[in-house]
Amino acid sequence: MNNRNERIDLSDYPYMFQSGDLLNWKDSYTTRSLAKRDITSDYKLAVKEIPVQIAVLCDFSIPMADRKEGWKEAVDHLADVLQADVIDGKDGRIYTDTGYYMNCKIIGSEKSNWKMGLPFMFNTITVLADRPVWIREVPYYFKSAEITSTNNKRYPGQHAYRYANGLNNTSITNEHYAECNFLLRIYGPCLKPSVYIGGHEYHVDITLEDGEYLEIDSAEETVIKYMSSGIRVNAFHNRSFQNSVFLPNQTGYYWTKVKALKRSPTTAEKYSYYPVMLRITDDAGNVTIKTVSDTEIGEDLILIVREEQLFPLVYTVANDLGEELGYVKDADLIDLEIGETNDFELDLSADAWTEEMYNWGYRLFIPGTEYGGLLEQRKTSTSSNTVTWIGHTWRGLLSQKIIQPPTGQSHLTVSGEANNIIGQVLGDRFGPLFVASAEDSGIEISTYQFDRYCTLLDGLEKMLSSAGAKLKISYEQGTPGNLDAVVRLSAVPVVDWSEQLEYSQDGGKIKFATDDYRRGINHLICAGSGEEEERTVLHLYVQEDGSIGDEQYYFGLEEREALYSYTSAQDIDKLREDGIKRLTELMNYTEMTATLDDVDVDIGDIVGGRDRITGMSLRQPVIGKVLRTKDGETTIEYKLKGED
Repeated sequence: MNNRNERIDLSDYPYMFQSGDLLNWKDSYTTRSLAKRDITSDYKLAVKEIPVQIAVLCDFSIPMADRKEGWKEAVDHLADVLQADVIDGKDGRIYTDTGYYMNCKIIGSEKSNWKMGLPFMFNTITVLADRPVWIREVPYYFKSAEITSTNNKRYPGQHAYRYANGLNNTSITNEHYAECNFLLRIYGPCLKPSVYIGGHEYHVDITLEDGEYLEIDSAEETVIKYMSSGIRVNAFHNRSFQNSVFLPNQTGYYWTKVKALKRSPTTAEKYSYYPVMLRITDDAGNVTIKTVSDTEIGEDLILIVREEQLFPLVYTVANDLGEELGYVKDADLIDLEIGETNDFELDLSADAWTEEMYNWGYRLFIPGTEYGGLLEQRKTSTSSNTVTWIGHTWRGLLSQKIIQPPTGQSHLTVSGEANNIIGQVLGDRFGPLFVASAEDSGIEISTYQFDRYCTLLDGLEKMLSSAGAKLKISYEQGTPGNLDAVVRLSAVPVVDWSEQLEYSQDGGKIKFATDDYRRGINHLICAGSGEEEERTVLHLYVQEDGSIGDEQYYFGLEEREALYSYTSAQDIDKLREDGIKRLTELMNYTEMTATLDDVDVDIGDIVGGRDRITGMSLRQPVIGKVLRTKDGETTIEYKLKGED
């Protein structure tokens, strides 16, 4: 059956299945070479092409002319049905007589025995399956019982509803050895439905009227509301931001109890509402989640916290208003840099790009992190059939605003609690999208003077650095269904991870690239204002410990000299200040670039690293991060820099 619901029955005239092994499978994997052996990882089902031979027959009970005409119509119909999926770019399905199906496309056709003058041929078609697994759908139905509402609990505020319970029992069985995806359909009328399966809540903050229903597809990671008029509404933004509504069902056998909270109107209303919840009990009678009513909240409740690894990190796209549209699943590459260029690049196949999903001013982000920004530049290439979106990260957008001194003053000077200052300097420059944390950071700034006409980013970073703090940026989703997501800025103390962790190759979580540069300048001749012998000249020297002073330390072959001409420097102090900055850039340095697995460290945090090959070790702040997602694999590269 193709994606247009057009069918070909391969077990009945005029089409008959002949041969083709649709059950073979093979996993792909990645091999990594160690010192004494190789290891494999990243197992996944490989894309598969399967040749299948079918016969196209005629009706031998009718005259020859009619046989040929009917056979020709059957051949044409076969081609029309099989080619539709490739034309539409969507999968169809091959079904078995046991109820299983596999998503696939037909990408080839090779005919034989059709030139014998008879209305008959063999047709070998090529089945392409991106994920060659066989799927069987098992439906479960949960209905609230009709129970009369008596002795109802009254609520303050004169709510227009009374609450009653509707219960029935059933069971859910996942007989497979692996977790299974699901299609969850919830019919209205209901309000803010929640479904609990195996202790996990599937919640969507939405209202469904009579005749409407909601579908959660865990495989496609979509949440769609179907209105009674047939209109499809993307409800991805209404899903719970705390618990994933796409978590597959785990393997096992469960007794389930359906508890429907029936809201019967006490005033004239058009609808009654039936939110549905499940209470899961395993076959030993152990309750995995407690269904809570107002009278049951007490000390016996247990909070279960599941520790999650950093990876995989999943990007989400929202429109310019902040309404979430879906996960980024079809990107060829996402390259996001923080600390230097502060921008990102999103590469998509032109076939995967849609204007509804990716457009000007839309937001790309990973919730609860700094990784994100705005889609601001679009490039297309017909030769590579790609669409590329480029934009500033949230940190990069801060570099697009300037801190100007107040009228009549040379500099902006501030004092007080750090978050309060951030809020004052930030103001409403980004509308409601950027906000400062309202919490007391515990970090006090004492009479800090911003550089004249510095960027908002540079100003805030330098101010916080002077107090041993860093700028934390986080995209917060807000409330499901509402448009209240914000990029929150806050001041937090710098974390010295070197006191707790030192990364090296030995732990298997890090890859180093080091640059021990010893061709640097150690004697800088600074030439200021003036002409010839009247010109101001200052000599600066690098010392043994890496500091800069007035006494020469390196001589002979080790001495490396350079001239720094700064004719606009009007006094010796200014010449010294800028000369030290210039010599710091030119002197010897040790640079270490590290790629860490399952670790996420903020810009400004201090990391200790050791390269076993060279013996080089560093304890330096993180000055750059590159988050790169390619082919479903995510890495974070850190840049640390120190001076010798």
